[in-house]
Amino acid sequence: MKVAAIQLDVKIGQGDFNLERAEEMICLAAKGGAEIIALPELWHSGYDLERAGAHAAREEAILDELSLLAQKHRLFLYAGSLLRQEKGGIANSSSLIGPDGKIVAHYEKLHLFRLMDEDKYLREGRSPVLADSPWGKIGMAICYDLRFPELFRFYAQSGAKIVVIPAEWPAARIEHWKILIRARAIENQLYILAVNRCGKSGETLFGGFSALIDPWGETVAELKEEEGLYITELEISRIEEARSKIPILSDRRRDLRLFDSFS
Repeated sequence: MKVAAIQLDVKIGQGDFNLERAEEMICLAAKGGAEIIALPELWHSGYDLERAGAHAAREEAILDELSLLAQKHRLFLYAGSLLRQEKGGIANSSSLIGPDGKIVAHYEKLHLFRLMDEDKYLREGRSPVLADSPWGKIGMAICYDLRFPELFRFYAQSGAKIVVIPAEWPAARIEHWKILIRARAIENQLYILAVNRCGKSGETLFGGFSALIDPWGETVAELKEEEGLYITELEISRIEEARSKIPILSDRRRDLRLFDSFS
């Protein structure tokens, strides 16, 4: 399986520019043989949440464009995240598009990041989402979700082989990002495809360092602080190798019911 991560320098509120750049890089990744391509969080709008309604109104048209690209290149396209209008409000939503151009799954960010005012403008997601793919189940998460390990354990226990995390993670806490994506991979013995943005919006510098981490916590591929992409191999067999040598999931003490003690 060949995967690609696209790390964009997102221009806040400049949707047409961001879309054109994303399309260029999707085509480059497709020419390089990528079978699944992932974009960062809010790559189309950036954190332009005061105009969330206007951005959400364009989401279907953006997804239509991405669907045509997925269909043209016959690949899976993990559309980072976009602002999506739902019945209860606007959500920070990820979509996985299949090679037939159809939406495989939608996910709404479960944990809203108050430091970026998400709680003021967006609604919380309702549940985790597992998407089906030819390589196994894919768990869906967005940025701040990374700090909540129980979500990733749920995905591992539910059969996920990969968790994809589009993000807008700031440079000021980039060491947390590097540690946490490895930790989530190691403790759940699965692949983490982590796709961060780079560049500066207002006073916030975003950190980049998009990476593919394998079930042993090894970095298979990594970008630095600049815009770019990588294409690399993902070997599903590494998951069973790790789980057979150190059987974390089967050794877990389910009888302790640890989470029952928390409100």
